[in-house]
This record gives sequence, C-alpha cells and structure tokens, in this order.
Amino acid sequence: MAICGYNKKIGNGLKLLFDGMIDSMEEKAVKSNEIKVLDDEIRELNIMIERMQNQGVIQDIFIGLNTFAKHFFTEIRKQIEINPTESLRSLADKITPAFIMTIKGAEEYRNDFESIPNETGDEDYAIKLVADWVNKNGHYDYEKAVEFEL
Repeated sequence: MAICGYNKKIGNGLKLLFDGMIDSMEEKAVKSNEIKVLDDEIRELNIMIERMQNQGVIQDIFIGLNTFAKHFFTEIRKQIEINPTESLRSLADKITPAFIMTIKGAEEYRNDFESIPNETGDEDYAIKLVADWVNKNGHYDYEKAVEFEL
C-alpha cells in the first residue's frame, strides 16, 4: 500500500496534521479573510513546489507535503464556494475523515485480494489494482465520511 499500509496511528497522525494545518489557516484568517488566506496559501505552495524540483531528497519530501497541503486547501476553497457559510474547521472536519477513510479502504481492498494468484506476470499488478480502486472509490460523500472512526 502507498504510505506503508494503514493503521490507527497513521489515521491519528493524518488527523493531527490536518488539524494543525487548519489551526494555522484560522490564525492567518483572523487578520484577513478565509478565501484570501486560502488563495494566498495555494499560490505560495505552487511556488514552493515549482522552485524545489530536482533539488534533493529533503526537497522532494517537502514537495510531497506541500502538494498534500495544496490539494487539501484547494478542496476546502472549492467547498467554501459551494457552502459559503461553513467554516474552515467544519469543512476540514468533513474532508479529513473522507481522505483517511479512502486510505483505510484501499488497504482493506488490497488485503482482500492479496491471496488471489497473480496470473498476469506483472509484479505491480496488486498496486495497480489498489490505484484503480482509489480512482473508483475516492469520490466520497463528506457527510457520510464524518461518521467514520479512525
């Protein structure tokens, strides 16, 4: 599985990371407004990602984290347009479990078919099936995901 599988510690760590990012955004939004803060953050993340390409392993890890944050903030920005009365926190509290639920589901999916013989000869067969599963099932109902437990 991508990111080494799933366990409760990973789920809790991701939740803590998402919460920390929202705390930071809320602090910045006190001096401005949420949409401007999100737009600025997304713009700055794009600059960071672009400028750190092909610089080394630490920069690659930094790019991965910034890409993660950029997509999270972009989704929140999109959801604010749809639900302008919702706060950053309430939107994050819907997106976060949906993401974690998808990771857990992908791991469970992989575990379900791991015992099935691979007759394709493709050593990457399993991970390709997991990616296909995420592509098919990674579109979620945020309201349903809120009920998900790590």
